[in-house]
Amino acid sequence: MKALKIPAVPIARILPFPHNGPMKRTRGKGSVFQRGRIWWISFSREGKTYRESAECTDKGTALRKLKARLRQVDTGIYGMEGERTVADLMEQVFADYELNNKRSLRDIQIRWKLHLKPVLGHWRSARITTDSLREYALWRREEGAANATINREFALLKRAFSLAGLVLRIPRLEERNVRKGFVDEGQAARLAVECAKIGLWMRALFAVLFDCGFRIGEALNLHVGQIDLTARTIRLNPGETKSGRGREAPMTSATFELIRACCAGKARQEFVFTRGDGSRVLNFRKTWTHITKAAGMPDLLVHDIRRSAARRMIARGISQHVAMAISGHRTIHVFQRYAIISHDDLRDAARKLEAGSYTIDTQFKDVSEQKPGNTLNPGP
Repeated sequence: MKALKIPAVPIARILPFPHNGPMKRTRGKGSVFQRGRIWWISFSREGKTYRESAECTDKGTALRKLKARLRQVDTGIYGMEGERTVADLMEQVFADYELNNKRSLRDIQIRWKLHLKPVLGHWRSARITTDSLREYALWRREEGAANATINREFALLKRAFSLAGLVLRIPRLEERNVRKGFVDEGQAARLAVECAKIGLWMRALFAVLFDCGFRIGEALNLHVGQIDLTARTIRLNPGETKSGRGREAPMTSATFELIRACCAGKARQEFVFTRGDGSRVLNFRKTWTHITKAAGMPDLLVHDIRRSAARRMIARGISQHVAMAISGHRTIHVFQRYAIISHDDLRDAARKLEAGSYTIDTQFKDVSEQKPGNTLNPGP
């Protein structure tokens, strides 16, 4: 019996795809190509092919823009963006903040209502360009807005366009908002005296702010159940801070005695800081104005106490990592803006430099003894 011959079949005919080399994109998923150095994207919608410049020289960026455009096509948004106003896009931002329970929803609504909406709310999204945003920035500057404020408004616009799958190039303005207000130990002592004249709640509140660097909202929202008198710590619950993260802070002996007095006779669900009539402290702006004037610091802000606390912890030798964990700063960049240097710090640095180095007199002869034209002669 003769052996059956099986014809050889090329492996490329057996494999469903080539086993080496790049695979082609699936039909209907678009493509990217170059014209000179610039990448372009190509995609189809309802049988019609569209080509757009990706305005970049990087293939990866072009692919991301293609993906965003295809998402618009799939959701039916593409072709409508020119008809949608900035106000339409902002509604998505508000819905996103509400869905994710973001605490800053009220803040962005105010920012939108007071500044962005009157100028840009009725604009078609297709009309918003980098140049138009620069004009907006100049107008806001004339109104007295700081660069940091304008950047926050631009960030809100960028979020609105991003949720809609649109690309918006935002100009970035330089920020020079290094914090300047802070108090030293002597000034803090004067403030403490004036706070004590108001009442126990104000004296204890100042102690917590100056020791722990809490935000004012975090301190005013404290309940008795968040105070651990045994461990002498204050606990901020997750979801009740600006970052959404919980944290703990230790109490000094003086702060512990003040807080214990504030909690005396109260149930766990009651607020720590209450006035003499038992009502909760919600706002003390007028009281703070009176205190600062009496202490000789009329321009001092409540938030300056938070800045002072951050600087004070570092000056007392607490590591930056631990200080940030207590105060609730998430980024080193923001925390370092609070690390303000005082004249006492500079004088202390000068003393340390002099104590650990040779003076000019020990290295060189007195300059006054040198004749004009002579060079300094090194000492022995």
